[in-house]
Amino acid sequence: MHTDTQLLNTQMTIEGLKWIDRWRIGNGRADSYVVPFPTTRPINIVTHGEERFEYGQYGIHLAQQDVLTFLGNVNARIRARFIDCRMTSPTFRRSVDIYFAPTSGRTLIIPPGVAHTFSGLEGVVTLNAYCLFLPPLEAVVQPIVGWRPEHDIINLPLDTEPKSVEGVTAMSEPASDRVYYQLAELQTATLSARETPNKLLSHPR
Repeated sequence: MHTDTQLLNTQMTIEGLKWIDRWRIGNGRADSYVVPFPTTRPINIVTHGEERFEYGQYGIHLAQQDVLTFLGNVNARIRARFIDCRMTSPTFRRSVDIYFAPTSGRTLIIPPGVAHTFSGLEGVVTLNAYCLFLPPLEAVVQPIVGWRPEHDIINLPLDTEPKSVEGVTAMSEPASDRVYYQLAELQTATLSARETPNKLLSHPR
């Protein structure tokens, strides 16, 4: 593990929240790389524009583990804040506040149930090769977790005090490839539905 990744991880005191090195190939110059993403699963690409960008709240995924690679000027300074909202976590209600620079050489892993927010993302592109989780079988047979796939995210105000967090139940069973394929089909159908009105308007009767 690279030294800068190790140093960042000394600050990641929430269970499961961590940085990992990302393998990349030199592309003929010291600052040019090819970064493989060998996956058949969906990847979200998020752009943030050039104006000052920050999220106005914390976001918590109950079933999604974010796997984030930040691409941009290596001299940029991004702030990240986290709160462990998982009731069963040994670091429940612990918070982390760090600064880091974007690079294609490392990836941030945020487990389900960990609230997170970022600022200073202007000019940065984020790649999210996320992982999905499902409720345990007993919760599916007798639904008690109050979770639905379409309502996976919970927002918290930025001024939330970690000690006041009531706690959430994060999903723990890794989803099969079939879940990812169905999600990709759903995303395709949603995008097609949004494009249809524009197509109709572009062809006058």
